[in-house]
Parts: sequence; structure tokens; C-alpha cells
Amino acid sequence: MIGQVDGRNVLMVDDFTTTGGSLCSMADVLRQRGAKDIYAAVSHGVLAKGASDRMQNSLIKKLFMTDTIESPVEPLCDRIEVISVAPLFAQAIRSIHDRTSVSMLFPDEKQV
Repeated sequence: MIGQVDGRNVLMVDDFTTTGGSLCSMADVLRQRGAKDIYAAVSHGVLAKGASDRMQNSLIKKLFMTDTIESPVEPLCDRIEVISVAPLFAQAIRSIHDRTSVSMLFPDEKQV
């Protein structure tokens, strides 16, 4: 954890989660340190059996994850939101097919 969280909303970012245990444990620590609303975002939601229930019963208000891997075997709770990467992949494929640069998919920090 970097920085002060007291009285602030927090976004935790990770590459993937399987059980959700680490995210939920960190959310507990963040709340103990005064965080208000706690969100999480992962690139890949592996989500083993029981992970959705763990998220539902955690301090995490919303978990955002991409659809880069097959959907989990269990239904997702309402605190989990899946965000599609299809438009990004489609644009990359279109650019490659048209022999144009894919650099526009990665905006320059100065332009953001």
C-alpha cells in the first residue's frame, strides 16, 4: 500500500485473482486505516469456487475484471463487473490488417 487512505476512496489493482483472498484481506487493512469505498480491478478474473461469494461478503464495493479468460463456473455476484476487451482487440486487429499503427491504442501520457 502506498500513501494515505484515511477518508479516501481506494482502487486496488492487480494482474489476476483466483480466490479473492488477498484482495479481501487488503480491503480489511484499508478499512482499518480509514478508507471509505474500496474498489478492485484485475486483468484476469480466474475466480475459483467460492470466490464470488467471498467478494459478495467483502468490503470491496465493486470488482472490475476483463473477459480475457473463460467465464468462471459459478455465477458472478452483483459486486463483480466484467468489462469486455473485444473492442480493443478488434481495433488492434483492424489496424494490423490495414497496416496502420497500433500506437493509437496506447495514448501518449501528454494527450490524456
